[in-house]
Amino acid sequence: MRFTLRHRGLFPEPARQAYISVMKNHPALSPPRLAGMLLAFAAFAAMSGFAFAMWMQHGTKIFLTMAESGLSWCF
Repeated sequence: MRFTLRHRGLFPEPARQAYISVMKNHPALSPPRLAGMLLAFAAFAAMSGFAFAMWMQHGTKIFLTMAESGLSWCF
């Protein structure tokens, strides 16, 4: 007795074709959306840099204050 498969691979043909068409028709980023993404990234980088700078300046004081109160061991 011989069995034949209707499709090749792990997925049926309609699913494969839908996946391929979605991957081929990937729209480019529009300039306003790209500008918004760059602005959000710049804001995140600025906030991260500021938080790191404040930690470098005040980190020892924060840790010693927590150690004195016994809360540093809760981390």
